[in-house]
Amino acid sequence: MADFELGGVTRTRSGSVLPGVAPSNVYPTGDGAEVVVAANADNVFARLCEAMGRSELATDPRFATHHGRGEHMAELDELVGAWTATAPCHEVLAILDAHGVPAGRIFTAPDMLTDPQYLARAMVQRLTSSQGWDVPMTGVVPRFTETPGTIRHPGPALGEHTDDVLREVLGLSRDAIEGLRSAGAVG
Repeated sequence: MADFELGGVTRTRSGSVLPGVAPSNVYPTGDGAEVVVAANADNVFARLCEAMGRSELATDPRFATHHGRGEHMAELDELVGAWTATAPCHEVLAILDAHGVPAGRIFTAPDMLTDPQYLARAMVQRLTSSQGWDVPMTGVVPRFTETPGTIRHPGPALGEHTDDVLREVLGLSRDAIEGLRSAGAVG
């Protein structure tokens, strides 16, 4: 969240594939969102095929077994992704839910910062950095009623503890640290 709000960077997925397990991946929706679908078990895959209006895929020799789906994962992911991309996220999820297919929306930082449930569960915490920035971050999980947990600070400034580490962990003297600093080895 901090990357997005303070730096304008929206992180995207970097890998969701479990080799040999298909379909179980993240797929695009027609409105630019993404959904995770976990339909690798035979009976769940059959329900996914029905939801997609492609019941014949459940008996297609390439996809009829868990092993077959794993071997043809790229092709299957393409088929599922092509289907999910035809409708907005809420419609895709409603169809999958009606067919008993485990699925969920992949939340982005903008989603988290505005989602009523996320906010009601105190999953967006804000702390002030040493630079005076209001930094949003993920709340403590799990959240307990009597001992909810807290976040003490948003983190140190870059290099804030360098001298402490060099002195306490490496046992360097002040002169040695200054020598490293003069040489440009530490900031």
